[in-house]
Amino acid sequence: MTYVYNPFYGVRFDTVFDESESYPWESVTRIFQIPEDPESEEWLFQQQFFYDLGYTITEKNRGYAVFSPEYMFEREITDASDVFDFKNMTINYATDDFTLNFGALASGEARVAKIDTIYDNGQRNLNYYQNTDASLSLQILLDQSDDGSLHTWQFITQGYDEGGAIWRSVINDDERVFTKILDDNSGARIKTHDIADDGVSDTFIFNDGIREARIQHDSASNAKPWETVATTYEDNGDVEKRFVVYDDGKTKEKTFADGLTISQKWVDASGNNEWTTIESTYYRDGTEATRTTAYTDGRLREDTFFHPGEVEAGFGPGIRSTYFADPLDNFDWENIEIEYDSDGNMSWRWIFEDGGAYRETGFYSDGTISYSARTDRSATESDEILSSEIRYDTGGTIENQVIMYGSWSNRQTVISLYDEGELESRGFFDENDSKPWFARIIDYGADGPEETLYYAESLVPTAYIDLL
Repeated sequence: MTYVYNPFYGVRFDTVFDESESYPWESVTRIFQIPEDPESEEWLFQQQFFYDLGYTITEKNRGYAVFSPEYMFEREITDASDVFDFKNMTINYATDDFTLNFGALASGEARVAKIDTIYDNGQRNLNYYQNTDASLSLQILLDQSDDGSLHTWQFITQGYDEGGAIWRSVINDDERVFTKILDDNSGARIKTHDIADDGVSDTFIFNDGIREARIQHDSASNAKPWETVATTYEDNGDVEKRFVVYDDGKTKEKTFADGLTISQKWVDASGNNEWTTIESTYYRDGTEATRTTAYTDGRLREDTFFHPGEVEAGFGPGIRSTYFADPLDNFDWENIEIEYDSDGNMSWRWIFEDGGAYRETGFYSDGTISYSARTDRSATESDEILSSEIRYDTGGTIENQVIMYGSWSNRQTVISLYDEGELESRGFFDENDSKPWFARIIDYGADGPEETLYYAESLVPTAYIDLL
């Protein structure tokens, strides 16, 4: 296996490649959160497996150093190679961090709270498991095929209790709304249905007299920018989830806790945008914490934003870091990492290329490059460049350059110093004891080049030693 450590402010990325083909996956990338308190232990919050057959599995952990199934709150399977009959499946688990808190199963894995599946034929199923026995409580079925002809219906919503289905609402292709109550043993109100003057139908579902769900549908009058809005409620009346199907084919799902948005997910199955999904999480003050975007060209992007506590300390507000991944290998890089300063300006950027090399660029606050480097860990020949570093002053003028040739076990280093952009001197260093001297430095003065040999490292000018 090959292990790659990617340094990044606030988070740490580790990638393991299965070069010996001992596992069914090609690589796994793990993301660790580095806490602000240096005495605290960093914790693993995401790991992503890229399988040989062409699908990926992303698992998210809720805050422990070891990735344990009982602490996992999400697993997403993305199939780009038709291994399964679905394109994407997202499984959310009930944990202490979410409103749905049922604890862990006896098997050690957190209980399933929701499964969102988008099938190859265009059907989408959203299953919610909120009953006390973890059984299916709400199911939403959508016909999102290209021409909408997969079924004779557009949208089906079904509610269940521990004993099975209790209500079902179907929106047919001809825009007719058909609602059927499947069980009403208690005699309590279980449904109200109304059609407003603008043609929008509004249905409320009750459980033991408590409002549980609301379904709104905009018929052919097109009075709203959406076709359907499905909302579920907590026992205290607060909104728990809201799912919206828009006229242009996009869908949006919001999850709430204590009246505040904690997550939001956009899905574009129409292909009208450059992205397919945008998923966001939020801090308790309502500001965005993370945003994950999947693009139609296969790229994945994850943005993180400054925490409210960091904002109070003078950082941000706004974007903190960006991470790009290329799971489908459509580009000549594997991932790109970007770090921003407290004003939102790009401060560092790392690009990890497919061949094993990576590039690093630093920026001053005005966007001027302060540092650029490229490292190639695959270089083995004496004339190949292992790494090249260039440093610039605040005006963008080169100050020095460090180049290493050969292999990591047998390398030579060349350091060039500049004065106001003009080459001042250049040093050649024998780090493998193949020469009688340690360093050969050429000074480029007004009288022409002048060479000096140094036979001990302690004699070399510190301007060079500091860069070795």
